[in-house]
Amino acid sequence: MLKRVCCLIACVALLGAALVVPSQAATPRCDCDTVLQVWVDGWGQTLFFDEGTPNQRAQGPMRLNRIVRSLPGLAWGATRTALSVNPFREPFINFEPLARGFARTAENILGHLQIDEQGNSVYPLTSTWYIADQCHMEHPQFWFIYDFRQCPFESARQLNDFIEALLAHTGHRTVALTSHSQGGIIAMTYLAMFGSRRLDTFILANSAFQGVDLVGRLFTRQFGIDRHSAAAFMGINPRWTRFLPNLGNAVYVGMFDYLMDLYIIPQLATMPIVWAFLPTDYFNEAVRLWGDDPRLQHVLQGARRYHREVLGRSEQLLRQAMRNGTHVAILASYNNAPIPVSRGVQYQSDRLIGTARMSGGARVAPFGEVLPAGSGRHRSPDGIIDASTAMLPNHTWFVRDNWHCANVMYDLRMWIIHSNTQPTVWQHADFPQFLQHPGNGGQAVPLG
Repeated sequence: MLKRVCCLIACVALLGAALVVPSQAATPRCDCDTVLQVWVDGWGQTLFFDEGTPNQRAQGPMRLNRIVRSLPGLAWGATRTALSVNPFREPFINFEPLARGFARTAENILGHLQIDEQGNSVYPLTSTWYIADQCHMEHPQFWFIYDFRQCPFESARQLNDFIEALLAHTGHRTVALTSHSQGGIIAMTYLAMFGSRRLDTFILANSAFQGVDLVGRLFTRQFGIDRHSAAAFMGINPRWTRFLPNLGNAVYVGMFDYLMDLYIIPQLATMPIVWAFLPTDYFNEAVRLWGDDPRLQHVLQGARRYHREVLGRSEQLLRQAMRNGTHVAILASYNNAPIPVSRGVQYQSDRLIGTARMSGGARVAPFGEVLPAGSGRHRSPDGIIDASTAMLPNHTWFVRDNWHCANVMYDLRMWIIHSNTQPTVWQHADFPQFLQHPGNGGQAVPLG
């Protein structure tokens, strides 16, 4: 009896070896010093392909020929609006033709990206990630391709598949995950769903992981422009925008009132990702305004989940990743005026995302101003930023005068990725907490 039991155990062991050893031989563990880098980019940076056609062709979010085709209709709508001026009527001008012209223009340019009420692409477009055929020891950076319109949870699932396939392909055990702009939403959702077990490093670079005020203000109907915010954005003297508070605002507000109903809600708001761009303090009001629209019920269900499980738990997720040994860093830009979508918009930004949002809550002076006199180890030399209120004050870097791109942060990112310990803003003289855009296409340098 004992001999039979021993034979049975031996057979099971041999069978297990037969199953396990070949798989390990096919993808042996790689012990090189190379750090695999996975890059998750933002809105409009992924490729789409027509399906079912002999010659598949790339489809970006915008094409010049679509823009050119739209110009006559837009000009006609603007002309009809201009001819409708009547000072003895309220309102004194009919903005609907202009708004319809913009809606048709947007449809021509972005119509192929439509999402239906169930979150499916209206047109036959798709995006498929793949592992690039490259030597990872010489070229360690891999781009994750995803459908930037879809639900963050679906993108995060695909990102997990991509990372697992990449690790199996290379024999590595972890990757350094860097996300930019919308990519931060996908990366944070991945962190919420799958944790940091596969992540050696986690970097948010000019990321929208806390939302975008521009989207929040539009979806809560906070339209309007003042002369100072417009002048700051264009970099001109406010005297050149002195007519904006009257004529400019009349056109802008009137047009957007129509445009929200004609295009933005039926076309853009059906994209699940759009609702992830709403900061927490705008989300409930936006839902109150648009939540009864039957076209949005499916997308709002996912949006509520994202705000509850990801955006609302951002700091907890980042700190848990650090406790698990993942190196975490947040990179943000400042000293740029934001797009002036509403009156009184004077916050610091990278021209698209607010600095306070992308830094996880740093205290920031209004654009063109400085904070009240004071001192502190996390206060910027120019008096604009107090990083002590950020989610991770010791692990958050700021680059003055940098626009939305992350190119000037390359050296900083590489130092973080190749650091043997959790990097902090105090460790390296070349990478203090506050840096400056060099202005010549080079890399960010310490802010003097």
